[in-house]
Amino acid sequence: MFFPRHRPARTLTQLFELRKERDAQFAEKRRVSGQRALARVKARYDADPGKSVVWNLLVISGGGDWGAFGAGFIKGWSHVQGPLTKPEFDVSEQTRSTGKL
Repeated sequence: MFFPRHRPARTLTQLFELRKERDAQFAEKRRVSGQRALARVKARYDADPGKSVVWNLLVISGGGDWGAFGAGFIKGWSHVQGPLTKPEFDVSEQTRSTGKL
């Protein structure tokens, strides 16, 4: 794992402020991402209101022994043609494990 050689010293107050800023940035990204996903699904519904709406979700492990396998699988899937073509995902999430599970 890569760690910077030098990190500036910060007070506890500065660390909490930095965390608050990053939390706000993350919340905004999630809000925008959610709006885009809803807009895509709404467009599908509006195109054919009588048809059931399908959400394409991807949840993948981000690490561990099989993390690289998952990334390679997705890359390979993008080359598949026909009925098994990789969909455009409405939502994608990465799971993380602390090793305690």
